[in-house]
Amino acid sequence: MKQNEKDILDSVNKEFNIELKWNDYEYNRFDAEDKNYIVEIKDRNKYYDNTMIEFDKYSFNIKYAELAKKKFIYVVRVDGNIYIFNLSKDDTTFGWEWKLIEATTNFKNRKKIKKLVGYIRLEDCTKKIDTH
Repeated sequence: MKQNEKDILDSVNKEFNIELKWNDYEYNRFDAEDKNYIVEIKDRNKYYDNTMIEFDKYSFNIKYAELAKKKFIYVVRVDGNIYIFNLSKDDTTFGWEWKLIEATTNFKNRKKIKKLVGYIRLEDCTKKIDTH
């Protein structure tokens, strides 16, 4: 677990008085969970009005959440604020498109590949936590 993601998870747990647990399995497709939620956490260095999500991650997690009778929550920290999205709701539109992006977030590997990605408007968040 990266410290910055742990800090985000701690803020979410504190804000909602819940106990999401970090998933230690290295290849899991989500970062944390409890009996009601599975959670993907991202920490973005640059501010954009829309945050990106990979279709592969979205499609797996939305189906897993449905089968496990949980909600899929997407948490993104941008510019000191934490934006929380309940992606299990049916009203999110993503504008899916193929985009040439880096294969991993590993800074040593800058190889680019095509990925299907979508965008979520920050203003459409379910909840915003100001961490300033």
